[in-house]
Amino acid sequence: MKKILIIIFGISIVLLSVNKVNAQDCQGSDYCDVKDLGDYNYESQSVFGFAYPGDTVIIKTAIYANKKYSFLVCGEPSLGDLQWKIIKPVRKTKKLVEKTRVDTTVIYKMTTEYDDEMGEDVEVEMTDDDGNMIVDKIEITKDTIFKSIRYTDEVIMFSSTKAPNWVKGTRKTQRIWVKFVIPNTAEDDGGCYGVYIGRINTANSKRKFKRGRR
Repeated sequence: MKKILIIIFGISIVLLSVNKVNAQDCQGSDYCDVKDLGDYNYESQSVFGFAYPGDTVIIKTAIYANKKYSFLVCGEPSLGDLQWKIIKPVRKTKKLVEKTRVDTTVIYKMTTEYDDEMGEDVEVEMTDDDGNMIVDKIEITKDTIFKSIRYTDEVIMFSSTKAPNWVKGTRKTQRIWVKFVIPNTAEDDGGCYGVYIGRINTANSKRKFKRGRR
């Protein structure tokens, strides 16, 4: 049993090493022709990786204030047609019922009788001819306990089914995701992909300095 575990562990190490080498081989390759998309700088935020059929790839990044962006996703021919989306993650809170507790209280009819020992009138339960206490009313109290869960709602900002690339200018910094699924029709050996994120400064990004008084 010990020898089998060592062999399995060794195989796992080899597979992980191969994937790591494949991902490194993908770095900096030109899967997209970005030369005709404008004078964007694609070096700082672009991401490259290796994936297999059926894999879901999510690249979490940000677009910064006063910059214009160009997004494009391409891959090796072995991956097939990559359809991708730009998603804005929105954190939300949902209130759910965790459990409900029901309490039942039986209230009996009361009457006043004179107690010889105490020498005063006291309240006692009324009974029927058989000696059973007579029910006046039944009160049911429901206590509901709630719990709050936080989740991320994925708001689609762009889909590659509408255009080959996404161009966006923004006045404020915001988090976004690039998400796509490798088609099951891709080759079993997988392939490299590139998420090209280019940016250029806009006119608003130039800071204006006021000369101080001497």
